[in-house]
Amino acid sequence: MEEIEEEKLNSYEIHFYAPSAAEIESEVNKEGSFELEKLEMFEVDKEWASKDGISAGLVYAKTVRAAQESMIASHFGEEILDKMFDTYGQDV
Repeated sequence: MEEIEEEKLNSYEIHFYAPSAAEIESEVNKEGSFELEKLEMFEVDKEWASKDGISAGLVYAKTVRAAQESMIASHFGEEILDKMFDTYGQDV
């Protein structure tokens, strides 16, 4: 994997907060303009992954990539994405 400039790495800061279902429901109700009819939460399950022959690391890497790929590409460039997430999937 290519080395990333330390300054660029140090300047990448993303804050991530995953609210609970109760917090989401509370905020929707508090806002009041619409009604929440259905709320589903998905968790990455290590045992599910291994039953399907997929490593848990790969599932985690794909999950993180789905949420952060555009932000990482914008900051570091698209050329690092495949190798970075392949490596992440092996290390988890």
